[in-house]
Amino acid sequence: MNIIRLSCTIMCLLMLSWTSAYAADGVDTALPPCKASLDAKAPAMQFFFPDGQLTNRLLSVFVSHSVISSDPKPELLLKKYNAVDSVVDEQVFEAKLVDHHQLWAYQQTQADGSSMQVSAPGTLMMFDISGFKLPLIRPFIHVTPVIRWQDTERGCYELISIPDGQVNLANNTGIALNTLLLISVLALLLTAIAAQAGGSWASIIQVLCEKNGKLSLSKVQMALWTGVILAVVYAYSLARTATPEIPETLLLLMGASYATRALVQWQGGSSTKDESIQAIDQPRVTPQLIHLVSDSDGCLSLPRMQMLVWTILTIIMFITKSLLDGHMWDVPLELVALMGMSQLGYAVPSMTHGKKAN
Repeated sequence: MNIIRLSCTIMCLLMLSWTSAYAADGVDTALPPCKASLDAKAPAMQFFFPDGQLTNRLLSVFVSHSVISSDPKPELLLKKYNAVDSVVDEQVFEAKLVDHHQLWAYQQTQADGSSMQVSAPGTLMMFDISGFKLPLIRPFIHVTPVIRWQDTERGCYELISIPDGQVNLANNTGIALNTLLLISVLALLLTAIAAQAGGSWASIIQVLCEKNGKLSLSKVQMALWTGVILAVVYAYSLARTATPEIPETLLLLMGASYATRALVQWQGGSSTKDESIQAIDQPRVTPQLIHLVSDSDGCLSLPRMQMLVWTILTIIMFITKSLLDGHMWDVPLELVALMGMSQLGYAVPSMTHGKKAN
């Protein structure tokens, strides 16, 4: 009960951190906007602001069908509506980079509901918002971005905002802390459940073991991939307003892990009655890491070592690339094939060993 109360307390603190007070220095220097162009043939400008950008990195902003002057520098207005009195908190940032005649690729919805990738010419701008004030533990904040720049020929300011209204700005420190808190809460709950079932706190380790008490490589692999994917999906769900898309190759890797475990489990269930009685009579061993790379005879197994190394390497690459690229890494099919061959090399000797024993 104490573990459950502690978990509930942590989750309450986690939710409160999302709604903590927003601190911003309101700077309102907006000038009257320019009048709309009377040229009906001129393509309409569009404002693209990718969702879930990090506050500690340069923000990428694109305005299509435009040539925006860099003198004076364009400004990015980030507006946050106060939930108490509906007053707009606004911060203004000057562009650090203005690059004309760039192309921006995006998905456009067709009349039949399908989407097609198209590109539009325009101006790319980069903004440094490192001074944007955000509580350390807060993972994200909803803002309404507006681009403002001066039309030197017409002597007025252009204003344009995104069609969707609001986007998320993500705080990498807050996302990391919230993800760590969630994983810790889940680990505490699972440990408490295992303790009630097994009678001790160490019973959670038995979930990763075979019947004889040895650590199972296939179970450890499944647990690692489940934890990593859970953490990354949760982190990206905090950073963005839209539900994160899970790459198909990642589903293949998870499916291969479950298939390997199913093969090992099927082979273990195909033993004879005498072998089952013999396995029950044998004393359970203490789980050790050496079990992950050794066969049933206690000798080091090259297929097991290869499978473990490829699993750890792929997980490290997945986490690193997902953080650097800003989206969940689509694992190359070649790497998925290597993982599949490695798992096949682990499963086949186990099945062969079982047949010889029978």
